[in-house]
Amino acid sequence: MGKAAMCILMLQILKSGRVYKISELADLLETYPRNVIEYKKELEEAGYYIISIPGKYGGYKLDRSGTMPSLKLTDEEKKILQISVDHLVARGSLIDTKLYQTSISKVLSSIEELPPPQPTFIIPGVTLSMPVDEINKRYQIIEDCINSRTKLKIAFLSNDNVVRERIIRPYKLFIYNNAWFVLAFCETMQKVLYFKLNRIESLEIQNDKFRIPIYYNEREYIDEEGLKGGTDWTSSNDEKIAGEWVHIKLKFTGRPAMYIKEYIYGQNQIVTPIDKDTTILECDMHYRYNTIKFVLGFGTDCEVLEPEWLKDEVSKIIFQQYEKYKNK
Repeated sequence: MGKAAMCILMLQILKSGRVYKISELADLLETYPRNVIEYKKELEEAGYYIISIPGKYGGYKLDRSGTMPSLKLTDEEKKILQISVDHLVARGSLIDTKLYQTSISKVLSSIEELPPPQPTFIIPGVTLSMPVDEINKRYQIIEDCINSRTKLKIAFLSNDNVVRERIIRPYKLFIYNNAWFVLAFCETMQKVLYFKLNRIESLEIQNDKFRIPIYYNEREYIDEEGLKGGTDWTSSNDEKIAGEWVHIKLKFTGRPAMYIKEYIYGQNQIVTPIDKDTTILECDMHYRYNTIKFVLGFGTDCEVLEPEWLKDEVSKIIFQQYEKYKNK
């Protein structure tokens, strides 16, 4: 990296407004302290005055009365900044999600004029075990095919644990349950389906192009709550509705009666404390399978009040496990 580039990089660092020791700047710039002193002189000759603060906690600080040249982001930098919003919101670690989204929008717009980022829909979930590099590789291939309107042949692991080849026309990448999905028209099933990236075992770009039908409406398949319409990928049938929401009413006792109040588990949630050892939770949860797993995870501390099918399913699973244990 040349001297001019190093000076600009040092200017960007100092723009934060804090005081940097010369040694600290040298580490950040991966250079020698004597070069940092030289870059300071170069910047001051260009009209950027850098204040030298003496003492134990001293160092260099940019005089903010100067102007800062506009920065140009690469396409990859734009994308990673926009995606970072989705990941941080998904992790649920932000104190004020709206404030963060507003702030990052101001940062992006202050650097350069950007088109508004395409919304990505999120519902918090668990982190997948697949390496990030592999997800990124699949993401990039699919994104290129979306932009070029090129078909893909994929080997996909379906819900019945069988890998099948499909030809898809990818429409959109989005996050759901902390996992990347592609919304695509499947030529095998002749309908729009959702494909989780970590279940795609191989991808092969085809020579065929495709057009998105004029009647296609993305909002029929994903909205602010995540997967909405259509069907989830099953072996050969449509038994599982992707947009299925289940209304549940559960009674928690013991320790969960206290901490069940601290989290959001679904839509339209109502938490009713009965006494210090009992709490009633009502909400709409996504997917029957996920709902059953949620209930079973609390063991004897959770009693199903509604619906009846959930009572029956949980009782059946508990009985099967008891019989299996008894016969060992």
